Amino acid sequence: MKALASIASIAIIILACAAPSHAQKAGGSQTSVSGKQCYRLAVARGERPGSQNYVKFMQQCKAGKVPI
Repeated sequence: MKALASIASIAIIILACAAPSHAQKAGGSQTSVSGKQCYRLAVARGERPGSQNYVKFMQQCKAGKVPI
């Protein structure tokens, strides 16, 4: 019975350690985002195409630095 409890404890620890890295990958920044996706997001966030903020936003978005 002690062996089963030890195995269960080890499994729980392994799962607890693995979950944050998996969540980070799922919620982390993207490596490639299309210009169309960035444009839609910029407009939705109120950026006016052609403005300096828009240009910066688009560059950061395409680089994967903006959470979508």
